[in-house]
Amino acid sequence: RGVINYIILSAINGSRFTIYGDKDKEVRDYIFIEDAVNLLDFLIFYKQREPKEVFNVCAGVGYSIQELIDATESITGRKIDFEERKADLGKQSHIGENKKILELSGYKLAYNLGAGLNKTYSNYLEFYK
Repeated sequence: RGVINYIILSAINGSRFTIYGDKDKEVRDYIFIEDAVNLLDFLIFYKQREPKEVFNVCAGVGYSIQELIDATESITGRKIDFEERKADLGKQSHIGENKKILELSGYKLAYNLGAGLNKTYSNYLEFYK
């Protein structure tokens, strides 16, 4: 929940953040906001085939917190300072299935993890000048 924000702020400010859980086992699906908005734009005008249809707006790929940290360190050239604390772990992996929405929309995700983090980091630098 907001882990990318904490990772990037740690890179910019040198601040320490706390990870609640296992940085290697907690896997989540991260989609860049521009891709999410483009998929939602498709859904606004999509004529449903059934009264209720379910679509997953997601990247369909999972990354651990450690992978986010490693990628951010590579992009920023800065070491990320964090500590781990134990947490009551529920489901450790949350990866969505996006095949349906991508096939119907014909949309191809424009951002992978590295490109999304790079653009996010650049946006943060503009704000924190």
